[in-house]
Amino acid sequence: MPATWLLVAKYNLAQGTYLARSPLSTTLPAQTLPKKSIFAGLPSGLFLLLISLLLVLPYAAKWASVFLLSTVKFLGGPLAGSSMGLGFGQTMALTVAGMMTSVFIFSGIGRAWVRHRQQQRRLRRAPVFSKRSRNIIKIFKRFGMGGIAFLTPILLSPIGGTVIATLLGVPRQRILLHMFWSAVLWGGILTMASDRIGHLLHH
Repeated sequence: MPATWLLVAKYNLAQGTYLARSPLSTTLPAQTLPKKSIFAGLPSGLFLLLISLLLVLPYAAKWASVFLLSTVKFLGGPLAGSSMGLGFGQTMALTVAGMMTSVFIFSGIGRAWVRHRQQQRRLRRAPVFSKRSRNIIKIFKRFGMGGIAFLTPILLSPIGGTVIATLLGVPRQRILLHMFWSAVLWGGILTMASDRIGHLLHH
């Protein structure tokens, strides 16, 4: 866990009080608990764990929102992180982690997913390859896996781009490698843009 996420806590043996502060927020005041508090009888290790959970809990929902949005819609991660006041590093890391989670999962089950979707389209007597799919195949033939990875965060979804790459026979290791640099590139650009837009709207 990064140092900035760690709880800064101190047990004052002389005064019999606990002093805890979270560096996640500079506006959060230190919490001093008197010796007669119900926490005073707890072992210091257990107390620190409980305080850590209490201080991190408000951020957990924000982190989860950014992460989960990024697994399905990459752009949603930076926008959510900026709107909820998360820092650049946290937003970018959660966005990249969300996309790469989808890439890791669907690069493993992508072929089975594609066969299922193709069977559904045949049952509906719809074309197996849509116009959009044909355009993506043209991009792949011209630019390779790098082209698919570059377009995935902004035009495709992490799931869609991964499934297409798997269908086109790209090895899983190449998919993971190319999707990772694309996630880092677009994660940085979109997070920075979201932060700038947020500052302009608030000033």
